[in-house]
Amino acid sequence: MRLAYVINSLEAGGAQYPIPRIVAGLRAHGIETTVYALSQRDDLAVPALDAAGVPTVRAPFAKAQHLAGYRWLAAELARQQPDAIWTSLTQATLLGQRVGKRNRIPVISWQHNAFLKPANRRLLRLQRRMSQFWVADSESVAGFTQNELGVAESEIEILPLYVARSDAPQAKPHAGGPFEWLSVGRLHPNKNYAALIEAFAWVAERDDVRLRIAGQGSEHERLNALIAQLDLSDRVQLLGHVEDIPALLATAHGYIQPSLNEGLCIAAHEAMAAGLPCLVSKTGQMALTVTPGHAVNAQDPVCLRRTLHHVMGDVPKFCATGASNRARVLERFSQARFDAAIAAIAARLRDVTQSA
Repeated sequence: MRLAYVINSLEAGGAQYPIPRIVAGLRAHGIETTVYALSQRDDLAVPALDAAGVPTVRAPFAKAQHLAGYRWLAAELARQQPDAIWTSLTQATLLGQRVGKRNRIPVISWQHNAFLKPANRRLLRLQRRMSQFWVADSESVAGFTQNELGVAESEIEILPLYVARSDAPQAKPHAGGPFEWLSVGRLHPNKNYAALIEAFAWVAERDDVRLRIAGQGSEHERLNALIAQLDLSDRVQLLGHVEDIPALLATAHGYIQPSLNEGLCIAAHEAMAAGLPCLVSKTGQMALTVTPGHAVNAQDPVCLRRTLHHVMGDVPKFCATGASNRARVLERFSQARFDAAIAAIAARLRDVTQSA
């Protein structure tokens, strides 16, 4: 069986991260996968796909050239004639569903986020039946897909975006000196890093803290200017793209994810696997996985800075939650659970292709 895995782009991001594992899992069930990217961006996910032997085909377009992307994908899949299409991210799903209908290829669609722009939510809801079934990256996203897109619970399979490593490098407890916070994510407004930096300006006046943010994106210049404006150059550092995130996490004392919206959020779960105490937004799966009481309303800047200051008031108590974070992640996001989910999806793929 041959599968076309269609995604918006192969930039660095949570949606691209699990592709090698998914392809390997499907191959174990006799399904060969080729990845089709609808646009070219930073392509930082490509080296990992190449290293894993994942075939990729990339359209020569910039972001949001929807009509060109649709025509390109329709022509590519008409030539290749895959048995099924798996779409990932909203643009890929909206276009992939229509290409599947045009080329008479069954489609399954992956919903990654517990948030959609209103227009995208309306479009996906209208086209939801153009996918034979849906895949959600977590329980929180499955609930969103059911409630907001109107997809029946029986038409949703849950495939964890993330598999926790039991051998992940472990962070060392804080033993005095500056408390090193870390965050990982694209420098994009949704990650809410401007609000986090402004909160640090207030907290740094009261507590001995440092913040490093790993990632790159469109907000780099704006955030750098904000750091300079708030005189935080010795407290806040933008690291740019970092390849080995688990190794970086092991150098921190605490992890913070202030995103406005998330699905699973791999980076936050990797931080928990590293044994780090975490503060995360009340959004997506990370808010359900983290130690109770450590999911905050990051949309409220006052709440964010007060919570930061509060946990700094009892660092040993905060750090003690790292062990429970790790235990919870290892149990909920095991390789065995991922393998079982892939097997269920592979079986269902065979069913829909045979009945097409």
